[in-house]
Amino acid sequence: MKKIISIFAFATALLVSHNVSSQFWDDEQSKPEALLRKGDFMVTGFGSYPNFGRFMARVAIETANFNVTSSSTGGFAPLGVQGEFMLTNNFAISLDLFANQWSARWTEFSPFDNQVYESSVSVFRFRGLLGLNYHIDDFDNEKLNIYGGFALGYNYRKSSIAISDFNNVNSFWDNDLSLPLAIRFRAGLRYFLNDNLGLNVELGAGGPIMRLGVTVRIPEPPKGVDRTNKM
Repeated sequence: MKKIISIFAFATALLVSHNVSSQFWDDEQSKPEALLRKGDFMVTGFGSYPNFGRFMARVAIETANFNVTSSSTGGFAPLGVQGEFMLTNNFAISLDLFANQWSARWTEFSPFDNQVYESSVSVFRFRGLLGLNYHIDDFDNEKLNIYGGFALGYNYRKSSIAISDFNNVNSFWDNDLSLPLAIRFRAGLRYFLNDNLGLNVELGAGGPIMRLGVTVRIPEPPKGVDRTNKM
């Protein structure tokens, strides 16, 4: 909840800053050309950090109330792609597709029957989200784009669990429930190295906490319209 509140506060600050900047440019005779324009399409490939499921699995094993003799965890943090289409110079609709996987194996000794048990858990997760972003142009830096938004979509999870001694199952595995609904709140920025290639950093709640990516911008073909019009 604190992360979501922080993201909303950050987005509010960005909107206030944008309104002040818009008022300044309204008083000028000419406006600089918008960085992103209506009709532009962007594709971002990204990786993220951390692998939250793997982290929680490691914590659950290390704090378990049974005698773990050996353990290991693995997997990959969310990897995916985002497509984003500019509806106006500021508003864009987006589609995010990303997946992650984590696994854990451990061996435990049972003093009740002097037996050694081997157990494993593996979880694969895929999410597809449709969202809306608001982009703010930084006219002091024509290559920097700041944005905030949210997305809603489908959450798919497939689990494989092999527990050899159910009497010693930690509550973490029992409570690892899956909901088919996914929601994400986000705030981020892009720095364009040129007109078509940019670097992306995004923070969010619901999905990747921190996302790093590369963006390819495909501009709309010129139609002879006024590109400085914000809407």
